Amino acid sequence: MNPLVVSAAKSGRRHHQRRRLLSLSPQKASAVNQRIVRELDRPRFYRVGEAAAILNLSPMTLYRAIQAGEFPAIRVRNRIIVPARAIDDIEQAAVTSNRVVDTADFTTTTLPARPQA
Repeated sequence: MNPLVVSAAKSGRRHHQRRRLLSLSPQKASAVNQRIVRELDRPRFYRVGEAAAILNLSPMTLYRAIQAGEFPAIRVRNRIIVPARAIDDIEQAAVTSNRVVDTADFTTTTLPARPQA
């Protein structure tokens, strides 16, 4: 993707967020603004090694879980990436349910249909 398009999209989001912040108290506006900046600066995808480090796993363990369909990931040709949102959703499920969650519950068992040419 063109870096200028990404920059313009982020800039547009920041402008919209700033307008909304004007109606908040200075303390709340500062806290919300810091959260927005963190979200915009955070990556949307992680390499498998990065995701494994976040989860305190060996990269090979995570590769095996992905290969077995037990961990959500995206394959683009021969590259595998892990959505940051998948890690967040798994974490949120564990925290809100106050129990151990199985990552396989966050994967799909069927692949999407390929478009017909």
